[in-house]
Amino acid sequence: MPTDWRVRPKFVRGYAELVKGRCELYVDTCPRRMPAEACRLKAVECYEAGVDGLCFWDTSTRFIRKSEWRIVARLGRRERLRSWAHKTRRALRVRRLKKLAGMTVDMRYSFTDG
Repeated sequence: MPTDWRVRPKFVRGYAELVKGRCELYVDTCPRRMPAEACRLKAVECYEAGVDGLCFWDTSTRFIRKSEWRIVARLGRRERLRSWAHKTRRALRVRRLKKLAGMTVDMRYSFTDG
């Protein structure tokens, strides 16, 4: 298994062949934070490698963007995943917030951790 914990199809395929007919194989996808399109592609890779499903450890803090949760909540629909590229490629737009109500939100001026 790779030491960086990323799910790789060749390793997943090996495990899928090993457990076939004995039990179901569910994999946790890593890295923990990925854009929506990367999540979709990772799910397609895993299903093609032979997994029965996906699992996500620590979902309460794992998905911080609405676009990530929107796709992750639908990754079980494996027959539709390939056709969703247009839904996920532009699901996330990042804009750096500099001020809110006229006040700076730069962490350099924060006296707390958030």
